[in-house]
Amino acid sequence: MIHRLNVISLFLLFLLWFSSPAVRAQAPDLILHNGNIITLDDKLATASAVAIQGEKISTLGASEQVLKLAGPKTKIIDLKKRTVVPGLIDTHIHIISGGLGMKKVQLAEATSIAELLDIIAGHIRDNQVPAGEWVVASSDWYVNQLKENRFPTRWELDQVAPQNPVFLPRGAHQSASNSLALKLGGITKESSSPAGGEIVKDPKTGDPDGSLVDTAQEPIKKLLPKESDKASLEALQRVQELAHSLGITSLVDGGVTLGEWQTMEQLKKSGQLKIRIAARIRPRDVNDFAKINAALSPETGDVWLRTGPIKVTLDGGSTGALFTRAYAIKPDFHGVQVTSTAVLKEISELANQNNWRMSVHCNGDKAFDILLDTWEAVNKKKSIVGKRWTVEHGKNIRPEQIRRVKALGLLVTIQAAPYVKGETYMTNFGRETAEQSSPTRDYLKSGIILAGGSDWLTNPLNPFLHMYFAVARKTKAGNLLGQNQALTPGEALTMHTKYAAYVTLEENSKGTLASGKLADLAVLSHDPLKIATEQIKDIKVLMTLVGGEMVYQKEAD
Repeated sequence: MIHRLNVISLFLLFLLWFSSPAVRAQAPDLILHNGNIITLDDKLATASAVAIQGEKISTLGASEQVLKLAGPKTKIIDLKKRTVVPGLIDTHIHIISGGLGMKKVQLAEATSIAELLDIIAGHIRDNQVPAGEWVVASSDWYVNQLKENRFPTRWELDQVAPQNPVFLPRGAHQSASNSLALKLGGITKESSSPAGGEIVKDPKTGDPDGSLVDTAQEPIKKLLPKESDKASLEALQRVQELAHSLGITSLVDGGVTLGEWQTMEQLKKSGQLKIRIAARIRPRDVNDFAKINAALSPETGDVWLRTGPIKVTLDGGSTGALFTRAYAIKPDFHGVQVTSTAVLKEISELANQNNWRMSVHCNGDKAFDILLDTWEAVNKKKSIVGKRWTVEHGKNIRPEQIRRVKALGLLVTIQAAPYVKGETYMTNFGRETAEQSSPTRDYLKSGIILAGGSDWLTNPLNPFLHMYFAVARKTKAGNLLGQNQALTPGEALTMHTKYAAYVTLEENSKGTLASGKLADLAVLSHDPLKIATEQIKDIKVLMTLVGGEMVYQKEAD
């Protein structure tokens, strides 16, 4: 009798223990099962199920084992054999300016200058734009999408906008303006190209033709209407929504001002920030760096919003990258140096002294000479090796320069710019240089951490287009460029996940899927490691989770 009572008592105690809140809380909030989960983790390469508790992954493994962890309140999703990858990370994007660009004149569908002019004329007509008001386009169009393969001239723009100043940026490094815009900016036949820029002039008359490169754009940019705080906040929210639809869970901004940083803080404080941001801070000059250093620290922020390195732009882009050799299209032109060597060195030294990392836009091989000479000198005073200073873009580099990059322990973020601009590269730099632009295989072969990104709005945001080019080395127009630099699909995926997290010092919390890491992941329509190369660019995202929260789910077709 006593024995029986003891058994009953133990059973009752077990029921009480199992039903206690502490034990019930151990059941996962969400389980995804019956899937193909690519973890990219060294300990567990693949799994079929993942359990999520709060913002983190609690368990990965076989479906039958993970499903046993479910409690009465656990939400269970059948993946139906779909592929799951770590949340994608874009290591170079211009978030607020890109979001603002989504509401400006859209030129991406124009295939000729005539169509481009029609779009501008239609914008002015349909929106009843009054005389004197600026007409500004988004920057996500490409010169080589136009059959003429050139910028429209000021005179062509005058035909459709004689009473409105027009500014058509192409990325951040070159633009086209009409005569009224040039007049307002004080740019005339007598104007000389500024340091770090070029006023392109008609070879016959010497008049500015409307095309401005890098710093030559500043007189126009200063006149553009200022965006309100509300517009910037809405832009950030638009980009967040777009990124989620592409499986992107973290963004690294290519360079923000203190004002843009404050906008990001505002969204976070409101509780509406649902994407993780690391923001490189861009000083205008040495004095501006002092203000930044007083307002922020290298450790400001948390897993949602944090400061990244100090950002400096050293040279131009597809129309201004700084080379030791002349451009194929301009025998007397070598590109532009946007920031002087003296300023680069002073900011780099100050950053190093104050424990900031550095991130420098560097495209041409001459720019690499300047950057590496500068950082090697900085390193002699206080080591930067292993501190993850970063080269942005790194498109055109010589073999001996790669060895110097490795010796300093630098990281490289790279984008598939040739996918949309390969033909421009061939025209401007020559076929041989274009073939070896973005030398991804050479970087990885040298043991350099190489992270992927978009440089949106300069390039498309879709990470699968960037992975596709890394594997196929084929432009949007179908031209093959540098097939000897092609990566495997696994390497391309790693650039946008595991290596991307390394760039922001967050490899212990994201970039791979493992127990204890943030539950940031994307569910895909196809396995990028197994489908045909040509299909990689067509992969669709079905679901995106950030910190265990479903932030995007594709509607059923």
